[in-house]
Amino acid sequence: MTWNEEPKKEEESTPIEFKSLSNAEQKRGLKIGIYGDFSTGKTHFCLTAPEPIFILDTEMGVSPLAHLFPDKDIKILDIREEDGSDSYKKYIAAIDFLSKQEKVGTIIVDSITDVWSFCQEYGKVEIFKIKPEQRLAQQWDWGVINKLYLQPLLKLMTIPCNLILTARASEVYAGAGNPTGILSPSWMKKTPFWVDLVIYNTHKQDKLKGNIFNSRIEKCRQYGSLMGKTFTNLDFITLQSEINKLKEVK
Repeated sequence: MTWNEEPKKEEESTPIEFKSLSNAEQKRGLKIGIYGDFSTGKTHFCLTAPEPIFILDTEMGVSPLAHLFPDKDIKILDIREEDGSDSYKKYIAAIDFLSKQEKVGTIIVDSITDVWSFCQEYGKVEIFKIKPEQRLAQQWDWGVINKLYLQPLLKLMTIPCNLILTARASEVYAGAGNPTGILSPSWMKKTPFWVDLVIYNTHKQDKLKGNIFNSRIEKCRQYGSLMGKTFTNLDFITLQSEINKLKEVK
């Protein structure tokens, strides 16, 4: 180094810290996506999860169930605004708030279907400067919209707690005007790759037993043997118990 050269500053590096597999699992919590038609027990399942529960609500369907969980620590934030772009901004602010909390048992996004819609509206209006109902000019512009959805979801995933995403069911079409009778979750298509479990909820009325809510496990990252199994009136404790049983057997 000559006399007139500035000393080189050492580049700041992110500290690397490996965790044991058991410690990482313990702090991670379950990441669940649950979908179905209206009144199929999705929100009720969510409220059976460990507390404190923080709900990012878009459907205003939680309050009517409050009387069923009078002693639970459940906090609700209505993130739906008249403008989808404002709803998205509130969603982002809520995630930032939750990431700084010392204790979180479960975060619920009810529903991620609406959040996916908010992402699209925000991207069109705020980034591409078009109206929400207009089509994007280029196919690859969807990459920007996808990031608006996936980056906040990644931040939610890294919070050490349980995470439950609810979604509405929509019918799959084999071309225009050609319904298949198959239902799929209405969320961004990469969502199932990010969660541990995907659960499909249905409801039927039985003359003797009354309302019956069935939950079919469509994906289980922890134990594939749970896939395809159906549980009646499933709650979070039962689901966790089923996973623990398989863990003990293994």
